[in-house]
Amino acid sequence: IKSLEAAQELAEAMPIQRAGHGDIVDIDGDVAAMVYLASRSENFHSHLGRETCIARAHWDADGWLRLDSSTPVVELEDFMLPEVPQPEIPNRDDFDSSELNLSWNSLRVPINERVDLTSKPGWLKLTPSTCPIFSVDKVSLLAQRIRHHHYRVETLLSFKPEQPQQGAGLVCYYDIHRWYFLQRMTDAELG
Repeated sequence: IKSLEAAQELAEAMPIQRAGHGDIVDIDGDVAAMVYLASRSENFHSHLGRETCIARAHWDADGWLRLDSSTPVVELEDFMLPEVPQPEIPNRDDFDSSELNLSWNSLRVPINERVDLTSKPGWLKLTPSTCPIFSVDKVSLLAQRIRHHHYRVETLLSFKPEQPQQGAGLVCYYDIHRWYFLQRMTDAELG
């Protein structure tokens, strides 16, 4: 129990963990930023996967990049750069456009090969695959990255399975080993 308590204390003290894979962005003079990947765990699980983080840095007199903090910082002082407005990521998609917005992702297949937004306006038709959700092959999946530790999701589904192997629904997908799937299927005996 002591090691679990110690791990919990460390997680609370260091909310940003597993930092790495950084790129340098020169800001002004000797001021720089390090843009890197890290994760924020909740109950020892990183449900959000790797996230993009930023750290303040500077170039020292010898030409070496030095981070301003030896540990990741949750909130940084403003870099005082001009503001560049970014479009908000929508929380809802009614599929009433001829193109998907950039928040949608596919898995191992170009998104345009599986999605039809024009044959039934206001609906998205996803071309099925013979691969199950846990396959390393070309799964038929359209997903958005989770952006918050707590969220609510819903969908409207029009699907009539004809064989027991067919299924469609909602999935919370981390990788081929960790996922939850709420799906509509048919049963050979029950229908």
